This record gives sequence, C-alpha cells and structure tokens, in this order.
Amino acid sequence: MNVYSDEYLLNRMEEFVIELGRMPSKSEVNSKNSIPSSSCYYSRFGGLNKVAKKLGFRPNRVGKWTKGTIKRIIKSLIKELRRVPTESDLEANKDAPCPISVREHLGTGWQKKEEFLEVLIETLEQDLEDRYFKFDITGYWQRNNRYVTEPIRNKKKHYLGTFKTEKRARKAIVEFRVKKIKEELDNGN
Repeated sequence: MNVYSDEYLLNRMEEFVIELGRMPSKSEVNSKNSIPSSSCYYSRFGGLNKVAKKLGFRPNRVGKWTKGTIKRIIKSLIKELRRVPTESDLEANKDAPCPISVREHLGTGWQKKEEFLEVLIETLEQDLEDRYFKFDITGYWQRNNRYVTEPIRNKKKHYLGTFKTEKRARKAIVEFRVKKIKEELDNGN
C-alpha cells in the first residue's frame, strides 16, 4: 500500500486538472494510472471537490443524493450488470453515487438488502426464461409464533428453518432463491 504525502497528492491532481482543463470526475481519476485513485483523495481530503477548492479550481457540480435516487440507480445497475454492483462498479460509473454516499444513505451491508436481492432474482428469472426453473411456491407460514420457511421447487420442499420475524423468513427465501439460481446458471454454462 502506497502512502502519499498531501503535497504529492495535490501536485498530481493539479497537473491532471491543467492537462484536462477542468476538474476531473472520479472515473477519470480512477482510469488515470499516473495519479492515485479517487478513494485516496476521499480518505485524505474528503472528496475531489474539496481538493479542487484547496487548489483554487472550480469544483464539479455536487449532486445531492437521496435514498430513493440511490436505490433507483442501484436497481438499474443490477439489471444492467446481472448482479448486485460492487463498490468498484459504483466508482467506475460516472452517473452512480460514490460508495461513501451509498453507505451513508443505506448503511453498510447494503449489497445484501432484501429489495436488491429481489430485483436480482427478477432480473435473473427473466434471463433464465424457461431454460432453467422457477419456484412453484415460495412459502412460509406461522407456527408457534415463528415463521417456518419451505420454498418448493419441482415438488420438493426445501426446509430453511424457523424465524422470529416474517421479514427474516422472507429474506431467507430470497437468499435461497439467489443461491439456487446461481447454481443453475453455473451448471448450465
């Protein structure tokens, strides 16, 4: 891991800004091999726009990300990538919020949120068409104040356990479906 001085980081950025004639975007910084990554600037200075101000350049327009906008962007990336995006995917996409913004709005572990996994399942099931399988029944029911989960595929029950909350039971089914779809894709390729 390289440890750069503040002076080095600012000098490299200033050279790049002069070369471009404007402040670069995070994807431009990340694609330039002769300059440290944008995440290095984020961790040291708090972002590229703060670096621009420090150097006396006009910062890029700052987008105000809302939780709803971030979720919409992530869902569209899931459909495009056919998987839940990684932080590297967000860094590489100039129209996506930076990973720091995503974590601030959605918390850590956002990639495993049930709603994103459901979008992934829907997307993969559309891709699979009838070539693979779909679940006949995705079931859970309440017994003794607990939720029992047993999704059914090809007339075979898959017991996943009992859970205290309905939300956790649904999440277990979603995770199971993602796992099974990935297995089917791996076996089919």
